[in-house]
Amino acid sequence: MLIAPNTNNTEYREARLRRLEIIQDLQRQTLARFGSEGYNVFLFGSFLTNRFIDKKSDVDLAVYTKDKWRYVLLKDFICDFFKDLDTEADVFYIDTEVIAPVYYAPLKSKARFTDFYPEELERFREECKKLYDKCEKIVVD
Repeated sequence: MLIAPNTNNTEYREARLRRLEIIQDLQRQTLARFGSEGYNVFLFGSFLTNRFIDKKSDVDLAVYTKDKWRYVLLKDFICDFFKDLDTEADVFYIDTEVIAPVYYAPLKSKARFTDFYPEELERFREECKKLYDKCEKIVVD
């Protein structure tokens, strides 16, 4: 049964709370396995919103780390976690050598697994936002 996106619907709110608990569980397991230094995982997209549709939507996450091997381990861990829940996860690497608008959404997300957010990453986010704004203006005009 598909529940219409309505914040007044108790069943729908409960589904969102269950998804929040899933993310909190993933965060706890990730921190237990990888610690909290030298990386961050950003949740963005529809997973915690009214737009998420079970068995149709995927979970969007991005990983920032300078250690690409750590990224591979994190990606595999996260994908396995969601595979066990019969949910697809899209986990991509934030490559700070390439300024791109696609990085702006995860980097502005407040749903982060760790406090690791160096100044370099903040400057990178600002550059991605400039490009994002420029692209948005082109699309709107």
